[in-house]
This record gives sequence, C-alpha cells and structure tokens, in this order.
Amino acid sequence: MFEALLLVTFIGFVLANHSRLGTGNPYQIFFFVWLTVYTGYYLTRDLFIRIDDSFVFVTLVSQYFALFLLIISYLKSAGITQAQKAPDLASIHLNKWFYYPLFFLVVLGAYPTYLKAIELANGQSIFTIIGFMTLRNTITYEDRNFGVYGYLTPLSIIVAMVSAVGYRNRQILLPYFLVSLGIALFYCYMATGRTFILMLFCFVFMPFFIAKIFSRTSLVMTGVIFISLFLFIAGMTGKGISFDNTTAQNIRTFQENIVGYTTAPFVAMSQLFSTFDRPEYGQNSLRFFFAVMQKVGMADVQSVELVKDYVMTPFPTNVYTVYEVYYRDFLYYGYFIPPLFLLLHFWLYRYAVVRGGRWIMFYAASTYPLVMVFFQDQYFSLTSQWIQMIFWLTLLCVRSRTGRSQM
Repeated sequence: MFEALLLVTFIGFVLANHSRLGTGNPYQIFFFVWLTVYTGYYLTRDLFIRIDDSFVFVTLVSQYFALFLLIISYLKSAGITQAQKAPDLASIHLNKWFYYPLFFLVVLGAYPTYLKAIELANGQSIFTIIGFMTLRNTITYEDRNFGVYGYLTPLSIIVAMVSAVGYRNRQILLPYFLVSLGIALFYCYMATGRTFILMLFCFVFMPFFIAKIFSRTSLVMTGVIFISLFLFIAGMTGKGISFDNTTAQNIRTFQENIVGYTTAPFVAMSQLFSTFDRPEYGQNSLRFFFAVMQKVGMADVQSVELVKDYVMTPFPTNVYTVYEVYYRDFLYYGYFIPPLFLLLHFWLYRYAVVRGGRWIMFYAASTYPLVMVFFQDQYFSLTSQWIQMIFWLTLLCVRSRTGRSQM
C-alpha cells in the first residue's frame, strides 16, 4: 500500500510541474515535500518502527484528495496566459513612508532585545552553547519570553523580505538590504529555533524564485548560506553536529539527524494515529482564539501546550507533521483540512502572477507553512504571527506605478 502512496504523490508532482501551472505553484511544493519524505521513509524504513496500514490508507486518501484539487486548479489555470506565468517583481512598490521608520525600529530594537535574551539566559552569554541552550529552554519550557520585543522578530523578517525586493527594484540602496538581512538573522538567532531561519529563507528567496530571476549560481550560493546557518544553529543546540567531534563523526550524526528530522515526524504521526481517538474539537487548531478569549475573560478555557511530548520512532521527536493538530481536533476528517489549504495557496498564486504587487509577497510568505508540512503545522499554530505579517506587508507594499495593476 505504501507503494501506492508513493505513486500517487509522484503523479501529483509530475502534474504540478506542468508549464500550465507555472513555476513555484503550491502543488509543486506540496508534492515535492511529501515525495521527498515518503521516498526517504521507504529507503530507510528498516531504521524506523513499523507504521500501521490503516494510517497509510488514510494518508493515501488524503493524497488522492490533494491530487483531485490539483486537477481542478489545473483546469482553472487555463485563463492564465504564458506571459503571466511568472510574477513581475517590478509591480511591487515600496512605501518608504513606512519602510524607513520600521527599518530603524528593528535596528534600534536589536540591542534591548539582546539584553532581554541575556536576562532570559540567566545572565549568560547567548553566544556560548550553554547560554544559548539556557535561553532556548527558558523560552520553550518556562513561562518567560521576550515580551513586546518578541514582535520584532516577525517584523525583522518582513523588513528583510521587502528590502531584498526593494533593492532589486532600485528603490533602496544595498546597505539597507544587507543590514536588514543581518538584523533579521540576529533576531532569528535569539529566537533559538531553526524554523525561523527557514522562515527567513522562504520569505526572502521565494519572491525571486517564483519570478524566475534567480540564476543557478545565486541559487547554489543561497542554498549554501542557508545550510551553513542551519548547521550553525544545530551545533549551538547540540543536534546534528558538535564542535568537539571529528568531521567524520559530525557527518554521520548530521546524516542521522537529517533522516530523523525529515522522516521521524511522519512516523511519529503514525503513532499518534494509532493511540489518539478522542477529538478535541478545535482546541489545537484554534488555540490562538481560545488563548485570546481566556486572556480577555470571555471564556474559562485552558489553551493547549504548543510543545508536545517526545516519542521514539526510534529517533526522538516531538513534532508530528502538519496533520497533527487537525487530527487531534477532528480525527480522520482532519486529514482533509491541510490539502484544502492548497486552494488558498493557489488563489494567492493566481493573484501573484496576474495582479502582481503585494500579492507576490503574500504568496511568497505563504509558502513557508507549505514547506513545513512535513514537520509541523505552521498555519493556525502561527495565527498571531500571520496577522502581524499581513499587516506589515500591507503597509510596506503599495500599488506600483509601472507594474501590473493590483486588487
């Protein structure tokens, strides 16, 4: 049965790469990610615990549903001409009245955020492994955080994103882009999660990728930089590499962690599927709204914890793919929710290629949770951040006088 799952996913990937849909369309990303995960599991399945056939069947039905949505979107894409297959970055006009104040806000806010990070690390330097891990554990497991400074991390990513496009469109000078990128990396570092590095990578890289203006050399260089940053954070958290190990040891443990990080969530989801049978009806997917109602006293509801318990696959992991929160809430029906997000992604994609402007930025930002489907839910689980980012992008990107019209 698993071979059928591989086949359906492969067919979806092939169809998603048809020129009629365009480069960087959401189905291309979705089926590529899952084809990678399923192939990785199939080739290394002897390393993992056995997954149940019923779990594979439900996953297969969900992939069939995604393939069905792909076919519908393929037929709907007939109205897009070949000239419109790639978004026009020139249609993005930077609102400098908001850009410069927000740019200097994230720059000036870096130092007090750094001081707050040292406080959360119990006075230790966050540039040491011990200090960095203390900061990470404080944020993850204790009821302490950056407070208002925490809002600067998503803002810094947005500023870096619009700076990259603004520099390409000759609307700002190179130093602004370089400083914004460096500051965003610093905020991501203080956030201690490698997912923030991936978010920054998606936000900055995707507008150029879907616009087909990335050369092969720049693509390779970008990938090398991203992997280097990812490995650096891995070393600081003691996962994958260690500065005390030999190169051969680091390569071996890094390979094991790559397998564990990309495939273990899928296997962990199979364990949750086999043991969890009481739906929680929105407590996980709508956690943000329950937390807000609890905060303002509208409801006496205890919001669920975002950080879950570890399971052994046998690789230890506490992430269960994008399907976890929806399965916890709606059991089998929850498996049809993530594929439905593809319709929203494709709608944004169509607007990006047809109307341009800020819609390019909206779609590029939306690819981050799509890339993370193999790992964990980044849709409703990041509701607060998405509200912030949509707001900032709306302020910073306006109608271009020279590009395509936008809605």
